[in-house]
Amino acid sequence: MKRTLPIVLLAALALAACGGEDGAVGTPAAARPAAEERGAVVELRRWQNPQEVVRVGRWGVAMGPAGEPLRRTLFTRPERLEDVLHFARTYAAFRTRTREGELAFRGRGTAKAGPVERRMIAEWARLVAAEAVAGRDGGAAYGLVLAWHQGGPAGSCDDVTLFLTGEARAGSCAWEAEIRGRLAPEQLARLYAWFDRLAPFQSGGEEMVPVGSEQSRLTFAGQGTQQPTREEVAELETLALALQRELAARRPASAASADGAAGADTAATAGEPSAPGAPASRLLLPARPAAPTGSRQPVAVQIPEEPPAPEATPASPPIPGPADSRPPRPPRPRPSQPADPGPPAVPAAPPDILPPP
Repeated sequence: MKRTLPIVLLAALALAACGGEDGAVGTPAAARPAAEERGAVVELRRWQNPQEVVRVGRWGVAMGPAGEPLRRTLFTRPERLEDVLHFARTYAAFRTRTREGELAFRGRGTAKAGPVERRMIAEWARLVAAEAVAGRDGGAAYGLVLAWHQGGPAGSCDDVTLFLTGEARAGSCAWEAEIRGRLAPEQLARLYAWFDRLAPFQSGGEEMVPVGSEQSRLTFAGQGTQQPTREEVAELETLALALQRELAARRPASAASADGAAGADTAATAGEPSAPGAPASRLLLPARPAAPTGSRQPVAVQIPEEPPAPEATPASPPIPGPADSRPPRPPRPRPSQPADPGPPAVPAAPPDILPPP
């Protein structure tokens, strides 16, 4: 017994080393991919010493130092799930290098992502990581490139914001909620060219304006060094105004009809250029239809105010249940009762039987 115990211990240690935590023989624990890695659509590896890993899937965001367990968080905005599903269904898989590191995209679509689309997905991954760290409010202005505001008399106002992810948002004082869209690749390429070349600037917002006239203000957060020309400022203002009108046209018909004549000419003037080099009529990608929720529609039950009058109807036969599926048994006959025979007769005495002699 003493010589058998060391052999058993050595065998147990060998099985534990081969099987890992889940007992899979021959698969080290470090070689098995985590759940975030298997289901990730976007993986961004950036920085060094230590290298940070950002993985994004339909389950949310997982990030942390490479080689360590990642911290998983949910999306801070519901539209991020729509974005990642749209990217995965549209673009094919690719791998590219960015200024910060390496980006791996595991899409299932058929469209080949060009340089503009690859940069857009990389900027989107950075935005989602910033929102996971800073929260919904803290990451709201991350990647903001253009902000346009126009105000007029009687409290009217219109706003447009544009981000490096290609996301465009428009709002108004008369709207209940802002409208969201995404720039087409041609327009996003022009935005990246402005962002890389132009220095930050602000236009409009002068205090000395005529009473009752509309006042607009444009803020552009570029990373270049060149100062914009008047033509470029006019192009950016035209872009902001056209985005506001094109997004306003996507509002529901019931809400848009309340805007009066302003909403009637939206589709006709959404992309009309007012300056040389202005954008084309279609600035945004087509609006994505809302995904079906899979929930059943409620059934409306109408209850009468008074109960119906009783009707003389014949009784319906009972509904047969599972036990009544067999044919009914015939009634068992009862034995007939015999007539009263009266008092029993006394039998005669048997004759004596004598034994033989």
